[in-house]
Amino acid sequence: MTAAEASCWVSAGCKLNLYLHVNGRRRDGYHELQTHF
Repeated sequence: MTAAEASCWVSAGCKLNLYLHVNGRRRDGYHELQTHF
């Protein structure tokens, strides 16, 4: 088997964060976030 025969392409649904800032913790324990996709 050659490398070309063993490889494949798979499309994955995802997002790319261009900006991510963690502002602090909320009263419920989660963090407040600012983000730009």
